[in-house]
Amino acid sequence: MEVELKNARRIWYWDGAASLSQLAMEGVSKPESCKFPCEVTKITLTEAIEIIPCTQKAIDSIRSVKIWKK
Repeated sequence: MEVELKNARRIWYWDGAASLSQLAMEGVSKPESCKFPCEVTKITLTEAIEIIPCTQKAIDSIRSVKIWKK
């Protein structure tokens, strides 16, 4: 159940995708409305339930979202 992710970005709030599955495949169509904090070099999940691989298109879209700071 334990998984280590590298170069991970927590998806806190998104707009322009109906679900995380769509986000992983297509990215977001409204990056200016999304709230994604900075990327971390490594994170360990102790209760991994679901991991969705992202397409390159989605990765580029996620990386295009400005780092959200409160």
